[in-house]
Amino acid sequence: MTKSISAPLVGMFFRPPAKAILAHLPSSCPLEIQPEPDNPFDENALQVFVKSTDIPPSQHEDLRADAAGMGFDLEAILAQPEWHLGYIARAVAAHWVRFFSEGRTAAKLTFTFEGVPQVTVSQSEGE
Repeated sequence: MTKSISAPLVGMFFRPPAKAILAHLPSSCPLEIQPEPDNPFDENALQVFVKSTDIPPSQHEDLRADAAGMGFDLEAILAQPEWHLGYIARAVAAHWVRFFSEGRTAAKLTFTFEGVPQVTVSQSEGE
């Protein structure tokens, strides 16, 4: 049996071009979570990353237009191996950080019924 937990993805506005990239990612897009214990604002911070190769090619032209408004071009976005999209919401990260103490953890992008982006981690029972 698999258990999933989800938390809001926040801070995209402060990580350009994260908001543009996020707008072109499908639900279930692979993400990675990494602790950032040296974050000066929150020692429980959990960063959220997406690999550039996981941006669907069908979205490249629309992303080109959206990213240009933020001062980025598509080629520069795709040339970088990954992008820091934002963080797990602080209220949740304090509870999650103990599970993600070392390295990176696989996750996926999900959305609430209202369209709010979330990070979802699934784990098989007994892990």
